[in-house]
Amino acid sequence: SIYQRVQNGGGLPFHAALLELEGQGIILAASGDTGKSTSCRRLPDYWHPLCDDEVLVVFDQENGYRAHPFPTWSEYLWGSSDKSWDVQYSVPICAIFFLEQAEINEVITLGKGHAVVSINKSAHQVSHKFWQQLDNETKRPLSIQQFNNACNIAKTIPSFTLRTSLHGRFWEEMEKVLVTVLPQRPA
Repeated sequence: SIYQRVQNGGGLPFHAALLELEGQGIILAASGDTGKSTSCRRLPDYWHPLCDDEVLVVFDQENGYRAHPFPTWSEYLWGSSDKSWDVQYSVPICAIFFLEQAEINEVITLGKGHAVVSINKSAHQVSHKFWQQLDNETKRPLSIQQFNNACNIAKTIPSFTLRTSLHGRFWEEMEKVLVTVLPQRPA
């Protein structure tokens, strides 16, 4: 499968939304019904949501990690939406945010260990549906490889917890930390 080829190449699938800001990719990861789609709809126009459910992160030896938007498979397969996803398009990833619902909007920097666990969990939320039919002997090396890829991604891409309230301007909190990780524009 495409997922296995990507994992073999050092990448991972994420259960996440993919946002583009100033040509850079921002992953907004969360489990189902946590608010990825709602957050995408609430963003101001200069943010560009590319997808809201699944992201494919690939490793490119020359360019680092890039993200491709993937379909919301339930909408695609059952034709319940007229949306389309340009899976050929990719953006370099500058940050990963793990979404949590909260009373206030804030961003908290994750340590590398916590980031690895969160990245691995997000990848597992996608990959487990393909691994269900496999025996433990077949799953074990896949799980180890997934964890190792999560470690490498966590070493390279800064990760944060994003706490969002139902009506707050959470993107402003994201923008405060993104100025430190977005490539600098020439003066």
